[in-house]
Amino acid sequence: PLREQHPLKNMRPIPPPPPVGFFESVVAGDLMDSWDASWCRWMCVRLARKLGSGRYEVLCSAEDMKDEVLSAADTLERREGLENDLRPHWDCKQTSSHSLSWVAPRVGV
Repeated sequence: PLREQHPLKNMRPIPPPPPVGFFESVVAGDLMDSWDASWCRWMCVRLARKLGSGRYEVLCSAEDMKDEVLSAADTLERREGLENDLRPHWDCKQTSSHSLSWVAPRVGV
């Protein structure tokens, strides 16, 4: 397996599980994280629409940059995914020198 070294300040803990009713409440434009099995990583995406039967269409950027995901939809790639491959996009914010807080931004249209 590949190994990389990163400073501890660049690491963040695993985010909390989705809140109860999360998938029922998401709307087009909400930020989410999508599991990219080909790269074995989570990437930031924007919900495009619910397709039914637990399937979703998301918008993502080739560079996986959050700023790009928030940009104009016509510059983004469309992908389909399963509800099991999606989770809220959590930002980890340091609230004090020893405390972290998780925030899930909702940017729906």
